[in-house]
Amino acid sequence: MGSIISNTVYSQTSEISAYAVAGIIFSALGARNCLYINYSLALFGTVLMFIFFDSEEGSELCFTIAKFGVSGSFTAIYLCAIMNVPTVYACSVFGYCNAVARIFTILAVDPTIAELEFPDTIIIGLLLGTIGILVTSKLVTDLPKFE
Repeated sequence: MGSIISNTVYSQTSEISAYAVAGIIFSALGARNCLYINYSLALFGTVLMFIFFDSEEGSELCFTIAKFGVSGSFTAIYLCAIMNVPTVYACSVFGYCNAVARIFTILAVDPTIAELEFPDTIIIGLLLGTIGILVTSKLVTDLPKFE
């Protein structure tokens, strides 16, 4: 794939720009559409990574597209949680989500997962992206108003 420096520059450039673009899309189109767009970009980049795995330039571009989609979806999820979770429950919800994220982080460093061969990692990425799109289709954005 390229040098560590070029990969880091590509990764951080796509991540920083994804934050801004996801905020704009979220404001213009709403939470569900923003998540659809970003998860679709992540899936598109992952499929391209599967196709252009042997090409150095192609894999860097595919990685950048996938990273952009994932970073944008994280931004959209954060914004969605702020706008859809009542303030009274915000700390509890963020705490539960943080606990689940830490558990998955612990599982991610499992040596059996880290040492998977090429097609398995792409398949896991495609599976997680598909799950993200399916969960997004069930997203409730119009919450009832309590008085």
